[in-house]
Amino acid sequence: MAIKLKKNGWITLIILAAIIGIFFTFRVNKDKEGSFLGKKKDYLVLDIDTYSPWAGIMKLNDGLEPNEDCMLYKQFGIKLKINITEGNRDGFNAGTTDVTFVTGDTRPIDMSKGSIYADSRVIALANISEGVDAIVVNKTINTVADLRGKRGAYPPGQAGHSFLMEVLETSGLKDHDVKLTKFFKDNDGVEVKVESGIEAAMAMKANQVDFAVVYSPDDVDLASIPGNKILITTKQAPDLIQDYWMATEATIAKKKDQLIKLIEALLWSNAEMMDNDEFLIDAATTFARCTGMPSSYVCELNGNGRIVKSVRDVVRFATLGDNLNFLGLNSTYHGITGEKVYNKMGIKYEQIGLAKQPEKWLKTIDVSIIQAIEASNNLKNDQTAKSAIKYAAPTQTQVASAKQMSSKEVIIEFASGSATLDNNAQYKIDTEFAEIAKNFTNYIRVEGNTDNTGSDAVNKELSRRRAQAAIDYLVTEHGIDRNRFLPAVGNGSKYAIADGSVGSNKQYRNTSFQLIQQ
Repeated sequence: MAIKLKKNGWITLIILAAIIGIFFTFRVNKDKEGSFLGKKKDYLVLDIDTYSPWAGIMKLNDGLEPNEDCMLYKQFGIKLKINITEGNRDGFNAGTTDVTFVTGDTRPIDMSKGSIYADSRVIALANISEGVDAIVVNKTINTVADLRGKRGAYPPGQAGHSFLMEVLETSGLKDHDVKLTKFFKDNDGVEVKVESGIEAAMAMKANQVDFAVVYSPDDVDLASIPGNKILITTKQAPDLIQDYWMATEATIAKKKDQLIKLIEALLWSNAEMMDNDEFLIDAATTFARCTGMPSSYVCELNGNGRIVKSVRDVVRFATLGDNLNFLGLNSTYHGITGEKVYNKMGIKYEQIGLAKQPEKWLKTIDVSIIQAIEASNNLKNDQTAKSAIKYAAPTQTQVASAKQMSSKEVIIEFASGSATLDNNAQYKIDTEFAEIAKNFTNYIRVEGNTDNTGSDAVNKELSRRRAQAAIDYLVTEHGIDRNRFLPAVGNGSKYAIADGSVGSNKQYRNTSFQLIQQ
């Protein structure tokens, strides 16, 4: 049946269609450019979460909205819109967000074969966890080895998971040696999914797990519960968990000059957060205003207005020097780099099925922005890289009271009656403990053991000499500070005897590398 419209009806229909068309054009262009009818927005968009180290950029921007009455614009010529998305990447995926953050250890998941983040690139190091991530345990756990078979709450595929796997390795354990609790019931009986360290802490408070991988300050809160304690934090593994800023290849190509200014501002802010108390205190106030969270998450003050505790205690704010080191741009730096962490965690996440054929590291980064900032030499505050940790030789009291946090047994085949490390023995140390020694800052005790052959006196001295040979090798070949080592221990055949083993048995001809509790 044909439909006939009067003249006024046609006019109405045309006007309605025009309105719909204009509205659609507005939405499309707003989504793409953040403004009306395709006019390019004059600000960058940054997505972050309520992580206290981001307080510095909030302070620079004097809030979340783009404006010209702030340090960011006046000093660096950048207007910025900050979105607090709590890790949601919808804006980044849609192209409306220019820059967001990513952790380096979980980057292999993002860069897996077929990932929607294939065109994303790390453009700068933002910060390094030096105590933010922690493993809290109940009274059934005293060492890393005790985690075997225990129930734990941690967010799969996030920084806490990476930290846990690295810690498990210090005692020869794997991811499957612990039991993951994906859901738990809170005190009201409501089922909660563990999606971050926050829920992991809740699960432990509800007494439904034996350990939890959590964020500071939840570790201190949990450890105050009778029977609980902090087993380890990233203060003892200070280069494993890193936050980076990332953007897409398209954004870098179109907005490189703006991105250079933004990253320059972020690096300047980082140095101020570390060294300028007034800046840190102001940043805490801005953080509270923007997020609704306590300013104490950034810093706490005493009655005299002095800082007594702050985010500085658990985070290293990355400088230009740190960026040059971690992004592989300093040929004289031989410490942990972003590439080393990425490659190692890529293997681990592939093994447990969370990553698939991750891209090579160099295809995941774009160092041109950091190189441009280095060349410009515009940053005038302290942008030096963090210095290596200096160790004092352990005192006799420390040696006597030292308790192991973890123990990695390495079977080393010495020639009969010899304490000389052959090539095979060196390879064993290279592959099974050297990286652990570099990743963790704990003091180290090395114990030598023998099987139940020969006299007790001979075995004790021989096993001590073998332990000392391992220490000397780690010092000379891997650059481990000799002051980190407690005196070599020779156990002889006591463990073989205790287990009833008699005669030659290579399982007891091992060397135990222990990280000491701190």
